[in-house]
Amino acid sequence: MTKRRDYLEAQLGPKKIEAAILLVQLQQGSDAEDAPKQMSEIAERVGVSNKTVWEWRKTMEFTEYLNILTDFVLVQQRGVVNKRLMQLIDTKQPSVKAIELYMKRFGLLTERHETVTNEVKRYETNEELQESLEKLEQMKLDRIKEAEKLIEGFEEGVE
Repeated sequence: MTKRRDYLEAQLGPKKIEAAILLVQLQQGSDAEDAPKQMSEIAERVGVSNKTVWEWRKTMEFTEYLNILTDFVLVQQRGVVNKRLMQLIDTKQPSVKAIELYMKRFGLLTERHETVTNEVKRYETNEELQESLEKLEQMKLDRIKEAEKLIEGFEEGVE
């Protein structure tokens, strides 16, 4: 990632780099005193027009560099996120959603998707089909006999 960042910085130049850094601060809602509050402030500080900053944002290199910077900031905030997550879990009434997120994060809970398919047997010949039908007919007759025996036993018990 560092090589790609270095490459992008060489392509972008100092004004675009500064604009990207300020834009990340704006997007992340930075509390720093010198953090910009509006896009126009970024343009002014970099020394270009608002339109120029908007045009830069449309380019692939600028967007990619902006994403790299944003990811870097987010990675630095992982400790804060973990702390907040544990605060939601470690209460008298813990958040089930927070517990689920914690479990998923550490691979202790995974979503399970099951796909069931019913394969239909294809018969090669009419003889195979006829044989299968005869087996089914015999199974039906066997079930009927079992049911008749149960009924007889029930009727004997009732009398």
